[in-house]
Amino acid sequence: MKSDLRNLAAAEEAYFADYLQYTTSTTALDFNQSTQVTINIGAASASGWKATAGHSGVASSDTDVCEIYYGGQTGTTATSEGVVACG
Repeated sequence: MKSDLRNLAAAEEAYFADYLQYTTSTTALDFNQSTQVTINIGAASASGWKATAGHSGVASSDTDVCEIYYGGQTGTTATSEGVVACG
């Protein structure tokens, strides 16, 4: 999950370089996550974005989710911009 979020960060930066905004669409990013990993880009704007990753092989709870954010978005488990944090 962590590497998927780091790869997503690179894709968001490339998208921003072309469009001067971030996106919530993994399709627009041409991004494919690992098998059994679910990526949710919860918010995106010209000033930042936020995403979470979960794994279908792990029980669902807030402690089994990883998160990352950039710019004006803040995360629930991520406390430092651009750093993946898992609960």
